[in-house]
Amino acid sequence: MNKRMHTGRVLMIPMALAALLLVQCSGGDGDTDAMQGDRAMEDRAPAANEPGTTESGHAVESGSGTSAGGSMQAEVGRVLDPTEERTNVSRDLRGLRATLIAELEVVRDRLNVGTQAEAQRTADQQRAAELAQGLERVDRALEAMGTATDETWSTMREAQLKEVDEVRVWLSKYRTERGTGTGTPS
Repeated sequence: MNKRMHTGRVLMIPMALAALLLVQCSGGDGDTDAMQGDRAMEDRAPAANEPGTTESGHAVESGSGTSAGGSMQAEVGRVLDPTEERTNVSRDLRGLRATLIAELEVVRDRLNVGTQAEAQRTADQQRAAELAQGLERVDRALEAMGTATDETWSTMREAQLKEVDEVRVWLSKYRTERGTGTGTPS
């Protein structure tokens, strides 16, 4: 009986691996919310793609929503013009900015109370400085995009989209290191 159970288990392992591979390789481009973390920036595209498409050539999402919580609606197959692309990126940045400001206010409120232990106060001061630095990066990117025209956007597009992506990665990493990002100390 033990030998039969062992043989059954041995046969189940390759079947489970095959099923896992089929699930991983079937359909889609693999971009799930779990894999993207804080919804990776999809407004960037390599030179081979048309402006306003993702790395895989899909249309950039557009609609009413922000990183702070709205729902985005994709218009599949539609290439965005520079003005629409800047608008979408700016909207996304404003969502990141709102998230940073909300978290910074929570940390500053805790610091203003002044009843924390020294170690917690020092950690909150460092956290406030990091959040303020991230907020400055977002503000610089928003200012640059606000002054851009269709002509200047073509020259600064890649750098600005890279900056936005770096801020997203930083915020995601920051939240992972610090906890959930809800403003509660970790």
